[in-house]
Amino acid sequence: MKLAVEWRHLRASLLSAAALLLAGAAALGYAWHTRTAARAQLQQAQNALVAARQSLTRTEDEAQLLKQRITQFQALEARHLVGPERRVEWVELLRTVAAARHLDELQFELGPPRPIDAEWVNPDAGQLQVTVSSMRLDFPLDHEMLMFDLLQELAARAPALLRTKSCQLRRDADGLRGDCRVDWISWQERHG
Repeated sequence: MKLAVEWRHLRASLLSAAALLLAGAAALGYAWHTRTAARAQLQQAQNALVAARQSLTRTEDEAQLLKQRITQFQALEARHLVGPERRVEWVELLRTVAAARHLDELQFELGPPRPIDAEWVNPDAGQLQVTVSSMRLDFPLDHEMLMFDLLQELAARAPALLRTKSCQLRRDADGLRGDCRVDWISWQERHG
């Protein structure tokens, strides 16, 4: 009988131990599952943080580019370079500057406006279209510096960007002559 009593006590202890082992295994499984889920959440949070930082960097870069373009646009507007071509003003300015420099025999030919060559303009010019009107100038000179002074003053005062493409000095029967090709460049808003 002593053996039976001990077995009964032992059986209760073994069942308690087995129950505790099962409870421990369940707790371990739950802890492992919780840890795996927490790691997955951490990875998702880290990925979201990286994506947010990249988005913030892109947004800051775009804001900086926008500020630069606004500054560039304001500089163009301040020089009256944005808007329809001001061809009459160009001609009046040319005549005024030529008269002040005693270039009374200045002759010019102004070509029609056309889009500027692709290598001169940013393909992502946005809402602005860049046009150019070419002009040929032919005039007598007392000395070669008059040609440079004329072009410099035109560039400084013109309601367009003046690009000198070429200039040549030549001598003929009447003396020294200047022959220049210039472009009047302006910016207009795109339509459509």
